[in-house]
Amino acid sequence: MKRFSVFMAALVIILALSIPFSSCKNTPQTSSSTTTNTITSSMGEVALTVSNGSKTTIYTMSQIQSMKATTGWGAQYTMHGNAGPDQYTGVKVADFLKVVGGITSAQSVKFTASDDYSRTLSYSQVVDGTFSLQDESGNSVAALTTPELAVLYLKNGAALDDTTGPLLLGILCDKSQFSGGSTWIKKIAKIEVVTAQ
Repeated sequence: MKRFSVFMAALVIILALSIPFSSCKNTPQTSSSTTTNTITSSMGEVALTVSNGSKTTIYTMSQIQSMKATTGWGAQYTMHGNAGPDQYTGVKVADFLKVVGGITSAQSVKFTASDDYSRTLSYSQVVDGTFSLQDESGNSVAALTTPELAVLYLKNGAALDDTTGPLLLGILCDKSQFSGGSTWIKKIAKIEVVTAQ
């Protein structure tokens, strides 16, 4: 009986020590269940959650920064004036969506910030880059290059500041063109594929 108790105690200790090391890979955590827990590991806290139905993938900043990066120009027009152009680096939204099964023309994508501000964009905006653009004078213009929707983490080579980052949803386009500031979302935390309205 004593030998069995010692064996069970050793087994419990081995299992307890192995659990923390099972989630220390530098790959996004994907789940097919509808519940997602915040995962904190030695690599950092969750920076972004991406979901499509019951499939959810969570990313830390280091995982996002290790993905294929895109770099381009971003500038915004707002009621307070123009901002930019600045050079941004990030990951295309399309790359995040591929991991959770993509998007169909019957779906839209809802983007939510850490303060729960959200905005939903259409399939054509997300996939085809059909955004309204202006020149520096405020005149509507046709896109010189196809605008790309991206989750951004660098501005002019530096990490985003605390007022906009660590992640910013933005539109990359030609350096001379400005996209609507209402589409840019500071402190982006969640991307969800939803049924189009």
